[in-house]
Amino acid sequence: MIVVVRADMDNSQVHFEEKDNVIKRQSESIANTPKPRPTSSRCLRPCTRILKPVRAVQNGNVVLLPNNCEFKNAQCKAADARSGPLLLAEDQTNIVWPVLD
Repeated sequence: MIVVVRADMDNSQVHFEEKDNVIKRQSESIANTPKPRPTSSRCLRPCTRILKPVRAVQNGNVVLLPNNCEFKNAQCKAADARSGPLLLAEDQTNIVWPVLD
């Protein structure tokens, strides 16, 4: 047994106005959102993986970095982010790098 179902449609009217307005509003809101600041390539200097820890201070917090090159990269990024200066700590003695066992 074969059943054929046919729906008569009126193709003379197409209702896309509402969807077009939604798409237009979405594209306007996307265009008006603030874009994140691009990460400067000058802050991405290649560094060696030699572990010579460096102690730095930022906003009163002590920060440990693996070496001086990474310190300079972090210092550059902190300046770009305006998150407070990253300064080399005066005391660079007895730095213990955390090791996971």
